[in-house]
Amino acid sequence: MKHLTLVVAWTLYCIVPSARASLDTLGPNGINATGLTLPDVGLTPLTGDGITVGQIEDSRPGKFGFDANANANQFVDPTVVYDQYGDPPDVDTHVSDHATEVASVIVSTDATDSNSNGDAPLGVAPNANLRAAPYVTAGVDPGYRDVLLTTQFLSTLFGPTSTSRTRVINHSWLKEQSPIGPLDGTTLLTLGMDWLSRKHDVLNIVAGPQGESATPIPSDHYNGITVAYSQKKDGVFRQYGELNDPFSDASGLRTSIDILAPGFEVELATLADGEVTKTGTSFAAPQVTGTVALLQEYADFRIAEGALNSWLLTDGRRHEVIKAVILNSADKIQDTGNGKYLGMDRTVLKQDGTSTWLDSSAYSNQNIVFDEELGAGHLNALRALAQFAPGQYASSDTADRPQIAWDKGFTRDDGQINRYRMGEIAEGVFISVTLTWDRVVNFFNDFDEQDVYDNQFDSFTSPGATNLDLYLLPQGSTSKDDAIWASNATDGTVEHMFFEIPSTGDYEFWVYQEGAKVIPDDVPVSQHLSYNQQYGVAWWTASALTLTSDFDGDGDVDAMDLSQWQGDYGLNGDSDANGDGLTTGADFLAWQREFGMSNTSSTALGVPEPPGHVLSVIALVAASVVAVRRI
Repeated sequence: MKHLTLVVAWTLYCIVPSARASLDTLGPNGINATGLTLPDVGLTPLTGDGITVGQIEDSRPGKFGFDANANANQFVDPTVVYDQYGDPPDVDTHVSDHATEVASVIVSTDATDSNSNGDAPLGVAPNANLRAAPYVTAGVDPGYRDVLLTTQFLSTLFGPTSTSRTRVINHSWLKEQSPIGPLDGTTLLTLGMDWLSRKHDVLNIVAGPQGESATPIPSDHYNGITVAYSQKKDGVFRQYGELNDPFSDASGLRTSIDILAPGFEVELATLADGEVTKTGTSFAAPQVTGTVALLQEYADFRIAEGALNSWLLTDGRRHEVIKAVILNSADKIQDTGNGKYLGMDRTVLKQDGTSTWLDSSAYSNQNIVFDEELGAGHLNALRALAQFAPGQYASSDTADRPQIAWDKGFTRDDGQINRYRMGEIAEGVFISVTLTWDRVVNFFNDFDEQDVYDNQFDSFTSPGATNLDLYLLPQGSTSKDDAIWASNATDGTVEHMFFEIPSTGDYEFWVYQEGAKVIPDDVPVSQHLSYNQQYGVAWWTASALTLTSDFDGDGDVDAMDLSQWQGDYGLNGDSDANGDGLTTGADFLAWQREFGMSNTSSTALGVPEPPGHVLSVIALVAASVVAVRRI
């Protein structure tokens, strides 16, 4: 069955054409966004079609046919550009190369290789509706008020119920500020962005700090995603970039960096219709932004289709869910093909070039959520789609859930347990779970009582966030004291566990509310008891290891498989464990690792079976792992 799955995967992968397949940052060496499709009859490519994306900088990209200095570049063409007040801009005003280059990462349609370097500056989501507006700072104002006003304008486009509303906003801007205060999320901008995110259901993607001159604010926000950039190691984007600033981290045990994305010598389209390669977090963040647009397009299709119980609600559009899906599907440790590391494509390295996520404090300390350099790991759009495609499955005290899925749930009371039963998980397999929710920010001094930030006297305050925790326990447990692992940080709005199952058995994880919920000021007292603390959660595990060195196909790895390998060594690929088509010493090492293991799990009984299109996406992940190992 293992071999059949891989054959199907390769067949499907080959028949899905992609103009982006040769592009460095978008291909398997980068974010693995090539060839992603909708599950329709025509396998329509995912391009971000119909999804509104916002872009904020101290300038804006040029608009083809409007700005004279942009008329040479028809490939980077935002849907709409605005001035700092949300009005139509003056021609050629506040246009910059940087803003155009950032926009090209998201929406460029340029698939040509004009500089003959084997790459082209095609965007992650070339059909997304990009709406860009600059902030313009006057006088000595550090710019926070102006950035917040622009963020608010883009967040409120079209209204909260419109499918055309802004789903995600890219922040690839850097500002100088002296002195820099503590990164505790209390600046006007950071508070305001988190307020807007919760109020308008928008995900803010922020370029992480780099260098010495740029302030790390708002990388200390809570309700969005902050991105550091990766550079290449052995031809693959998988190492923390040397120009990132690891010292500008959030206060306490909370980390600013949530995820890595390619940012080293990224191919970009310029204002003057050329190509240039540049390095920085400014060009890593929009790759996450573009991936969000792809997932939102997939969600819209599934919700409109209305044929699957797991997509009957609109919860797949929620920013908490998208955030959980992207972070939980990030690469950490390359899978060897047996599923132990959940099909991950690459081993991600810290700045020293040798340390991995397994060496981080986040792996061994239940109070630390992410690594301070790597965050949750490296962006992988293919794995994000595989994480997203199974759909929503609510917590249940009685029914097992699929081993790859997500949920938008809620808690109300101190000590509430939302139980997600995983069924049997094999010894040695990892489980990955990510829980996200919003901190509460209140409009503290609404000067004109319009519930809109529009006055210099307006301000915000935060009472903090409800304390939610994750616990992994044997199935049927009644106390969190029975947990074999947990993520229970005391600060922040993310919990994450990446844990190796110690022995085969039935497991479940809990979303647990510790203490009273934090209620926003705008909730009437009469509704306090019924107020729900919403969250998004995504999980990924496997019922059994795939035995890559079961060469004789009898379901276990033993001396007979060694004999099979000896007979095939150097002659054919019949004892190929690593997917290179040969029988070599590497396959013997795989046999050594798996010796004594068996594949006799029967956990599929009673567990909801994902639809065929979901199995195809997950199969692509397996095929992707094989492809990466061949590089």
